[in-house]
Amino acid sequence: MSKFLGIAALNKIGEIVNGKISALSTAMTTGLEKKVDTVAGKGLSAVDVSTAMKTKWDAAQVNVIEKITHNGSALAITSKGVTLTTITDAQVQAKITTALGGITKVTVQVVDAKPATGVANVIYFVKKTGGTDDVHDEYMWIANKWELIGSTKVDLSGYWAKSALTEITTAEVEAAFA
Repeated sequence: MSKFLGIAALNKIGEIVNGKISALSTAMTTGLEKKVDTVAGKGLSAVDVSTAMKTKWDAAQVNVIEKITHNGSALAITSKGVTLTTITDAQVQAKITTALGGITKVTVQVVDAKPATGVANVIYFVKKTGGTDDVHDEYMWIANKWELIGSTKVDLSGYWAKSALTEITTAEVEAAFA
């Protein structure tokens, strides 16, 4: 029999998680008590830097952009800046229109029986006999022959029924977190 989480089990999970958060908070507090404090003028290091090294560092350029490419083309860098050209909304719309230009509209027809031949881009809903949940098969005319593309039948035989489930106990939750 399969199990599901009820209110008691969810409350037990909350208790366990709160306990773990409390333990983590205590561990963090203990760890912070061992941290190193900064010393005025030294930061976290007692190592002094030589005047020569400090001069070198002061002369170094910070965050210098050396190369930028856009769509495989190198872009000019002037005064630490780069200008990117983007396409306009009209250009985007034109590209979308071109991309979608070959797509045709699909229509639906409900029929009592498949015709001898079909028409491209039409889904034919062919009525079945009997049944109340699944009353049509869906066909399309593809490459000069009929292709069954689906059915409206829903098969729930592999799913659990509510009566097949039992609630997980708090003892089982505790055992899972132990």
